[in-house]
Amino acid sequence: MRLLKRYRDTVFTRLILSYTIFTLILVGVAGGYLYSRANRLMLEEIAKESDNRLQAVQKYAEETLLRQYEESVENKAKSTYYFNGKSDLSFFLENGWENNLYRISQFREELMFQKQSLEGVAAVTAFFSNRDYAVDSNNFYMTADNSTDKEFLGQVAELPAGQWFGRVLSDGKEVLTYVTKLPYYSINEPARGYLFIDVERNYIYNAVARIMNDSGRLYILGPDGSTVFNSGESPDDELAIVQTAMQAGTPVNEFSSGEDRYVLAQLKSTDNDWTYVMVRPLNAFALSTKAFQTQLFACGLAVLVFGLIISYFMSRQLYTPLKGLIQYIRGVYQQSGAGQGNQAWINEYAYIGNALRNMDEKIGLLEAKSKRSELRNLVLGAPMGLEQMDMLPTGYRYCSGYIRLLAGGSGPLQEYYDQLEHHIPGIFISLNQSEAAVIYYTRENGVEQELVIQQELTRLQREVKAEICFGGATGSWAESVENIPLSFQAARMAYRYCFFYGTDAIIRYTSLQSYTPRPLMFSFEQYQHILKAGDIPGTNRFIDSFAEVLKQSIQLETVELALLQISSAIYQVVIELELQLLIPPSNLFDELKKDTLDATLDNIRSLSVQIAAHVKESGNQAHAEVVQKLKAYIDEHLEDNLSLNILSEVANLAPAYVSTLFGEVMKESFTDYVTRVRLDKAAAMLRENKELSVTEIASQVGYKNVQYFHNKFKQKYGVTPVQYRHAMKS
Repeated sequence: MRLLKRYRDTVFTRLILSYTIFTLILVGVAGGYLYSRANRLMLEEIAKESDNRLQAVQKYAEETLLRQYEESVENKAKSTYYFNGKSDLSFFLENGWENNLYRISQFREELMFQKQSLEGVAAVTAFFSNRDYAVDSNNFYMTADNSTDKEFLGQVAELPAGQWFGRVLSDGKEVLTYVTKLPYYSINEPARGYLFIDVERNYIYNAVARIMNDSGRLYILGPDGSTVFNSGESPDDELAIVQTAMQAGTPVNEFSSGEDRYVLAQLKSTDNDWTYVMVRPLNAFALSTKAFQTQLFACGLAVLVFGLIISYFMSRQLYTPLKGLIQYIRGVYQQSGAGQGNQAWINEYAYIGNALRNMDEKIGLLEAKSKRSELRNLVLGAPMGLEQMDMLPTGYRYCSGYIRLLAGGSGPLQEYYDQLEHHIPGIFISLNQSEAAVIYYTRENGVEQELVIQQELTRLQREVKAEICFGGATGSWAESVENIPLSFQAARMAYRYCFFYGTDAIIRYTSLQSYTPRPLMFSFEQYQHILKAGDIPGTNRFIDSFAEVLKQSIQLETVELALLQISSAIYQVVIELELQLLIPPSNLFDELKKDTLDATLDNIRSLSVQIAAHVKESGNQAHAEVVQKLKAYIDEHLEDNLSLNILSEVANLAPAYVSTLFGEVMKESFTDYVTRVRLDKAAAMLRENKELSVTEIASQVGYKNVQYFHNKFKQKYGVTPVQYRHAMKS
C-alpha cells in the first residue's frame, strides 16, 4: 500500500495506467473487429488470390498467347506499308490473279509456312475484296463465292479490325479470328483487302487452363455475355449466376448453390473487351475461419497479459532516454539564461522547440526537392507512387509542354517562368541543362486551350529572348495523372517537327494530325542519270520538284525516308563515278542533313550541282566512248528496229540520256544519225551489189516500207534509188 501511495501521483504511475488502459482498449477493439471481420478477411484473401490468378491468366492469354498471333498477322500486313509494294501482299492488292498463278502459289506456300510456324493455327487467309478473290494457307479461290468461308468473307468488312472474336468454320471447328485491314494503316482510305488468322479455340483453352492449376473454374465472357472459354465442368445454372454477377459490376461476389458457397471474382480486359471470371468454392475455407476465430480469442488474452507487463517496463525505461535527449539538446544549443526549477524546464522545452523548428525547415526544403524530383520522374515515365503527387491538383485535364534549350540553361528559364502571370496554370520542371517540361492543367476542353498554351510558351520566348533561346512543343491531353508521361512523349515527338518549322518554333501536337503518312514515290534513277549527264538545270529542276512534294504536309518519318533515299542515290553516283576524292561518301546522310528541311535541301542541291558540274567538265571523253559503243551497235544492227529504248539497254543508260549524248558528241540527233547511216549504206549497196533489188536493199538497211525508203533516199540524194543506180552505171 505504501508503494502504491508513493507512486500514485507520479508520472511513472500515470504512464503505467495510460499504457494499461491503452492496451485494454486496443485489444478489445482489435479483437472485436478482427472477430467480426475474420470471415470477410478470408473472403477478401481468396478474392485477392483469385484476382492475381485472373491477372496472370489475362496477361498470358492476351499479352503472350494471343499477341504472338496478332504480331504475326500485323507484321505481314505491314509489308503493304513499309516496303512500297514489293511484297506479294502489296502486289495482289494492286493486281488480279490472272497471269500470276505462279506467284499465287508462292503466296499460298508463304501463308502455309506462317500457319505451320505457330501452334494452334487453323488457317491464315488473305481476302482481296477489291478483286474478289482469296488465298488461304490451304487453297486459292478465284472468287470469294468459291471459298468454304464465303459467308464470313461477305461480312468481314463490317467486323471490327484489330480485335478477337469467336466463330465456327465450315468444318465445324470452333476458332478465334483476328482481322487486320489492307493496306496496313489504311486510315484515310477504304480497305482493299483483309488478312486474318483463325486459331483453334481448344488449343487456347488448353493453354489457359494450365495456368489455373485446378484452383477453380474459369470463364472468359465476351462483351455480350456469351462464353468465349470455360475450364472445368460447371453446373448448368452457374453460367447464369456468373452473367448476373457481371451485370452487378462489383469485382467480387459471394453466392450459394445448394449447400455449397462460392466466391466469384471478375476482371475486365480493356484490350479485347473480355471479362475473366473465376469461381472458387468456400467450403474448404469455412473450417479454417472457425479455427481462426478460436485462436483469435486466445491470442487476445495473451496480448492483454503481455501488454500489462510491457507497459510496466516501458514506463520504467522512459526516463533514461528522455533525460539523455534533454541533455543532448542542451549541449547542442548552448544558450545562456537556463535557470533551475520550473524555469529550467521551460528553457529545455524551448531548446527542443528550436530543434524541431530547424528540423521542420530542413524537412520542408527536402520535401520541395523530393516533390520536384517526383514530378521529373513522372514526366519521364519512371515508376513511382502517384499517390504522393500532391503538387498536382486532381480532377483536371493535363497537357505537357516540352522545352528544348538552344542557348542558356533551364534554371534561369524557370525563374523567368515563375515571375510571369499565366492564363493557364502550370508547373515548370527542369529535366537537365538543355531540356525542361511544363505540366499545364485546366478543367476546360477544346482546341482553344492548346492555342493558349502555345501562346504562353511564345510569350515566355519573348521575355527571355535577350538571354535564353529555346523551342518547344505541346503534347496531347491527359485525362489523369497516370497519362502525363504519354502527353510528354507526344510533346517530345511533336518537337521533332522543328525540322519543318525551325528549332525555335512552338509546335502543337494536334496540328500534326493533318500530316499524311502516304509513301512518296520519286524516280531517283532518273535523278542519277541527270547527275551522270552533268545536267545542272535538270538537277535544279529535280530538286525543286522534290522539295515541293516534301513540303506538302507529309509526316516527318516519310520525309526523312525520302531524304535518306536521295542521299543513297547521291552516294551511288559518287561510287560509280569514282568521285570519292572529291566527295568522301562516308556518313553522307549525316553530313547532308541539317537542323531544318530547307537547309538540308540547300545542302543536297549544292552537292548535286557540284557533282553535275564536275561531270560536265570532266565527262566528255567518257561520253565519246559510250557514243562510239552505240555507233558500233547501230552499224551492226541497221536492219533491226532501232530505238532509244533499245540503245538505253545496250548502254545501261536512260533513253533521254542517250539522246543527250548523241546531241553533245555527234552534233546531231539520234534519229538523224540513224537515217544518215542507213541511206549511206543503201547508196553503197546500190553501187556495189547490182544483183540485189531496191526492195531487198531497203529491207537490209532497216526500211520495211519501200515507198518510205524511196522518199527518204530522194530527199537526201535528189534522185530515186533506181535513178541513182543507173547514174552510177554510166
